[in-house]
Amino acid sequence: MRLYLVRHGETDSNKRRLLQGHTDSELNEYGRELARRTRDGLKDVPFAAVYTSPLKRAKETARIIMDKRDIPFYEDSRIQEMGFGIYEGLCVEKEHYNVPDPAFLNFFYRPSEYKVPEGGESFQDVM
Repeated sequence: MRLYLVRHGETDSNKRRLLQGHTDSELNEYGRELARRTRDGLKDVPFAAVYTSPLKRAKETARIIMDKRDIPFYEDSRIQEMGFGIYEGLCVEKEHYNVPDPAFLNFFYRPSEYKVPEGGESFQDVM
């Protein structure tokens, strides 16, 4: 068995360097183009099933990639992105971040020191 992992295409939040987590963002046009390119690159690969998170951006990416293939799609929240709680929608670009507690950025640089924001998930939650 081979397993192919594909990340969703670009969203406006990705482009603006905003935390998305569980926020249900849609793909932007460039994200759809990336999915079409991936579809073209995987056109000769046989797939038995597709597993996707319940988020719009993941489902749309998978639908574009699989195009007209007649295979089952399964949604599974266990493969959904990590939730960042009250920090979702905030900027993480180092020069412009507006996260209330800068220690939160340890998530990206020193995960063992990650401070879970209110309503967010820890690494243990995700595992």
